[in-house]
Amino acid sequence: MNCLAVCAQTPIVLMDKTFKLKANSTEEIYFSFAAGDQIVIDFDESNNKPIKQIDVIEQPSSTKFSSININSLTSKTIHVHQKGVYLFRLTSPVLA
Repeated sequence: MNCLAVCAQTPIVLMDKTFKLKANSTEEIYFSFAAGDQIVIDFDESNNKPIKQIDVIEQPSSTKFSSININSLTSKTIHVHQKGVYLFRLTSPVLA
């Protein structure tokens, strides 16, 4: 699965990474953002099999985005209203 993660006000690519998620597993990545930043997420599942869930959570527990059974996501924008740490969680289905 390919995941081009996040950009800030002046576009800065923070991550361009391919994940191999095993069945029923989770990948968690943390980033810190400043007030006024915009997070832009592009995601593409390279094997054309949906992953179980994608979550973006402002710590400690404020879900900003969540989607289930997803193959791709293009230019999903999340506005950062206050400085904080964000968890990006990708969860694979039981049968990957």
